[in-house]
Amino acid sequence: MGIAVRDLDAAYAFYRDALGLPVAKEGVAYSYGEYLPGVTAVAVAVRRADGYPLGAVNVAVPSVRFDAALQSLCVRELKAAAKALESELQAGAAPRK
Repeated sequence: MGIAVRDLDAAYAFYRDALGLPVAKEGVAYSYGEYLPGVTAVAVAVRRADGYPLGAVNVAVPSVRFDAALQSLCVRELKAAAKALESELQAGAAPRK
């Protein structure tokens, strides 16, 4: 059984709502060595004013260094960076040189 996707907005809504993924609820995505063993990555989406994701900001650290304090710091700073980018995008700011 598959899902035919003809509309990216519909696909986004499906994964966000129907599956109830933690990333949709928390706004943070994690990779615990799935892409590169021994590396933990944290990412936060950068969104349009209507909530549609445009991209993401992320960090990757050696898993042996990734503890609760670093996780908290990463999430806080990534959310601040994403918010700043979203503000600039919504204001129509030109990229900095």
